[in-house]
Amino acid sequence: MYARGLRDCPVSAVWLTPAPAAAVQDARMTTHEYTRSTGLRLTYRIRADERGWYTVYLGDKELLRGRDPLSAGGMHRTPSKRKVVGAVHQAKLAIESLSQMPEC
Repeated sequence: MYARGLRDCPVSAVWLTPAPAAAVQDARMTTHEYTRSTGLRLTYRIRADERGWYTVYLGDKELLRGRDPLSAGGMHRTPSKRKVVGAVHQAKLAIESLSQMPEC
């Protein structure tokens, strides 16, 4: 009937079949274990996603949240494994810099 497809009515600008929405990619979380080199040598759990964000846990308690500063620029929405590696590295540096935190 019409050149580009069917419409609701001949005077309407709305198409019956809308264009598919762009799929949002979910960032997958990966978990790593890290033991601090000084102090009581407790084992921390690091969860990092593919967008460069990390969370540090000690047991069930959340201690830190942060982001790899190198992944802050550029394409924010595109997940990559490099951002995971950078986030885990930054989390390890943050764990080692916890000098005033009492470990129990």
